[in-house]
Amino acid sequence: MTDIILCISKKGQKKRCSIVLYSILAFFLIFAFPIFPMVSSAKLVMLFIVFEILYFKNFKERIAMFVYQFKAFPQIYYLLFFYTIVVTVIACAIEMSLVSKVFSSFLLYIISFFFFTEVNKYLDVSKVVVYCFLVQSFIIILAIFSESFFSFTAPLRSAVNDNHELAYGRLRGNAVCGYQFFGIATMFTFIVIYLILHLKDFKYGILLLLPICFASICSGRFSIVGIFIGVGMLIVKNVVNGKFSNVIWVCAIGISLLISAIALLYNNVDNIEDPLMYKVVQHYLIDPIDSVLFQDSFQTSSTDRLLEMYEEDDIKQYFWLGAGRYTNPDGHYFGGVDIGYYRMLGYYGIIGFLLITYTLYYLIYCTRSDLDIYTKHAFFINFLVLNFKGDVQVFNNNIIPIVVAFLFFSSKEKLLFKI
Repeated sequence: MTDIILCISKKGQKKRCSIVLYSILAFFLIFAFPIFPMVSSAKLVMLFIVFEILYFKNFKERIAMFVYQFKAFPQIYYLLFFYTIVVTVIACAIEMSLVSKVFSSFLLYIISFFFFTEVNKYLDVSKVVVYCFLVQSFIIILAIFSESFFSFTAPLRSAVNDNHELAYGRLRGNAVCGYQFFGIATMFTFIVIYLILHLKDFKYGILLLLPICFASICSGRFSIVGIFIGVGMLIVKNVVNGKFSNVIWVCAIGISLLISAIALLYNNVDNIEDPLMYKVVQHYLIDPIDSVLFQDSFQTSSTDRLLEMYEEDDIKQYFWLGAGRYTNPDGHYFGGVDIGYYRMLGYYGIIGFLLITYTLYYLIYCTRSDLDIYTKHAFFINFLVLNFKGDVQVFNNNIIPIVVAFLFFSSKEKLLFKI
């Protein structure tokens, strides 16, 4: 009897240790923050997965699971990879930045799937991802309001240039993450959308949403599109399901709270004594509202710069055939523009642009995903909208772990494979 109790106790302890370990590793994989020079937290997770595969000797089984769930996605991605090589050769790019990017991203799809398959044995993967972003939100908020905490976490974030630091101070670029500004803001949009559409799956969904939305908007103003898309799709979902009273309730409460909060802040901005909070309200609320009310347009420094980029002609010469490169010789991204659609066309030309779009469509709609159709629609729309502002592709590493987690591990049932 004692032996049985000890055995049960050891199993329980092992499970608890696994839960803690995989929760930490999930944070490591998603945010890919620097640990040592040239070594990110995501690379440590990749190394962990490799050792795990070598120990259990189950690589063939895992690959079979991956192929079953992703269906023809690997073949489509192989075509994208082959086309990348062709474009690079034809354009005489004499460098492999785009080829390397596409190849490494496919490996990240595999690693992410392998990892979350293990997490799924112990935890609800989608909730783990949301809670990782909740922790990140508190880190961001603490960094904004505490200079000592900001300095303490500085080694665990990607470097921010002096211009950004002067412009934003601790307001942006403060996440424990390898991606800052628009990079992490785009990651937050997927979390906000998922949380809005699955509030009932979380005990305190609204309370979780508040710090996550705040951190998201502080990371990048454009991330507010995630809130609009999430709420919009929630309304569509309720209308389709005949829950009109829910739609009226959501719209009435949401609009009332939004107008009240905006009016309160707008009329009392001069009473804010904290210079950092004043800067937040001024940049993210007062300036855009003033531009709408007094200039008959929505303008911020960010939108002004974006409009300038749309008028730049240098990258447009590559729109037909593509330049076959992801970065410039100096290491900065190719073309010098943020606009995602311009960069897609600049990398690949029109044919590659269509291939990338189809690859994304197939990933979301044609694989054996267990995600509900409304969240799929919201994610796809989110990709399309975000690309007007920045580079959010099917091969962008900051998005891949999140998309894999939500697409293939959102069901409450454990993942089953028919191999």
